[in-house]
Amino acid sequence: MKSLKVFSTAGAVLALALVLGPRVGLGAGTKAAEKPPLVIPGQGFSFSVRQPDGWQADEQAMKKYQASLAFAPKSEDGREPDVTIVVRAIRKLNENVALSLETDKQAYRQKEPAVQFAPLDVKHPLYATFPQLFSKPGEFYVYTTYLNPKGFMTYFSVVMPKKKSAATPRELAAYKEVLESLRILPAETDADSE
Repeated sequence: MKSLKVFSTAGAVLALALVLGPRVGLGAGTKAAEKPPLVIPGQGFSFSVRQPDGWQADEQAMKKYQASLAFAPKSEDGREPDVTIVVRAIRKLNENVALSLETDKQAYRQKEPAVQFAPLDVKHPLYATFPQLFSKPGEFYVYTTYLNPKGFMTYFSVVMPKKKSAATPRELAAYKEVLESLRILPAETDADSE
């Protein structure tokens, strides 16, 4: 994770590929409560996020899906997980981040006419929050939330695709932990580093 790429496309459209695409193997990690938040550098800012207990960063998925960061559950038996939490930093075109969610919903309707949309009960403590569950029962469930940190030219997409069945309470708790822990950090200026 050398640098954070900022993308102009919305995150939920990639979620269908996340649901249907292959997963990579998992490595070792430590408990989130014992670790400080991860800090991911970006262009003109950084962000911090907590790694949920029982989950670990998945660099291969991050690269594959052009994400700023991705987490997958740890696996003792080496099986591929059926769920991933993906965080993307996206360059804002304007402050109307809710419009990006509506655009993603329209794109999903075109690709998956039987897609269903439902409210998603999540909220960031500091940022405007735009959540939505995209699903096709029995096939996929995509938990999608956009976060708008005012005053920055970037917003976040936090997406948790799940194959075949709805997220478990434990998976939803990990999703909420990632979402609620996200914090944008202004870049240090030269004067700050002296």
